[in-house]
Amino acid sequence: MGLLNRLRQRIDRRLHPPAPKVGAVWTEKMEKDWEDLPEQVDAALKKLGSAAVGAWEVGAADLGRVLIGQPNEKALMERYSDGLVPTLDPYQELHRRCAGQMAAALKAARKGGLPALEPELTGILEGLSGRVDEGWDKTVSFLQPLVALTANPAELDRELRTRGGQLRESAQVNEQQLRERLRLLPEAGNIYEGLCEVWEQYQEAMCRDIEVILDSATQMLVGALRQKLR
Repeated sequence: MGLLNRLRQRIDRRLHPPAPKVGAVWTEKMEKDWEDLPEQVDAALKKLGSAAVGAWEVGAADLGRVLIGQPNEKALMERYSDGLVPTLDPYQELHRRCAGQMAAALKAARKGGLPALEPELTGILEGLSGRVDEGWDKTVSFLQPLVALTANPAELDRELRTRGGQLRESAQVNEQQLRERLRLLPEAGNIYEGLCEVWEQYQEAMCRDIEVILDSATQMLVGALRQKLR
């Protein structure tokens, strides 16, 4: 059986040779493949902010139904809408930093090959975890006129603020996973597909976390208001 297994493995390798790997050395083909990459990475990063806005808008629809008939309904809805801004800004900042970091990454790769990409590309995310935690804390503070209308505002405030830690942890975990995937980039078939996949995986994981965490927070707020006002 041992001999037969080795023969099968040899035949299988001949029929299905391993896919070529891009390797670590920067090449002319990589230079060409890079041309559309900044746009692709930027598009992935923009989706983080879109995920936050989408989750917040779902909460706005639910909140609007709860506040119908309240004397300050319009002011409270505007307060809620503006409240997302401090949390949203750190995610939107990634888009504003993308072009510069991608240019720096290309320059580094020309000198040091693919291993030089990882520190430059993850530089796009530098400080995100802390900024989003601070941003959410400001969001909760801005929402105090709504929180104050609930039966237990102090308890609700504490619960809402815990979501900042969740957003921070999400940013940290997904950044580490991004780093690990970037280090494996020389194993990819080509740099364009390899980097697109890496950033797509990061974007999908981050968007999922953002949507879940913000939805949890908005539903907590809406539920507390519904219980008090209805």
